[in-house]
Formats: sequence, C-alpha cells, structure tokens
Amino acid sequence: MRQKFSIITLGVHDFQRALDFYENGLGWKKSGAGNDNIAFFPLGGMVLALYPRELLAEDATVNHEETDSRESRLPTMQPLKQKWMKY
Repeated sequence: MRQKFSIITLGVHDFQRALDFYENGLGWKKSGAGNDNIAFFPLGGMVLALYPRELLAEDATVNHEETDSRESRLPTMQPLKQKWMKY
C-alpha cells in the first residue's frame, strides 16, 4: 500500500500571527472550509492546517502547559504512547 500525507496540522502558539504569516508573508490562499479556530491551506494534493496548540493538545488528550522554553511547549508523547501503542 502506498503511504502519503494528505493533511498536516500545526499547533500554533499565536493563531492570528501564524495566519498572518502564511497569508500575507508567504502569500498562501486559505480555504473557505476553516473557522475561527482552524485554517486550511491547500497545497496541491496536500493540506496544511493551523490550529491553536492548546486546542490541539486538548483534542490529542495531552497535557499542555505554557512556559518560556521551547521543549516544554511541545506536548509530551508519553500519554499517547500509553493510550495507543501496545507492545
């Protein structure tokens, strides 16, 4: 079976700032399918989605704590491993 990505979702710290970067900085055209909390950018067979990272963490059922260090901004994979990966 051929594997491919069809959508990649980025959890962003500042949704409006990220939206401004992709629309005005890169000139990408946003799809009309989004809403106030998610934006989709069609990329010729693939889609980039922007989503507030707090909401993405909530959807992924991982803990999200706001701090200044980059490492602690990323949600830990341990809850996902415990929930989905069986060894």
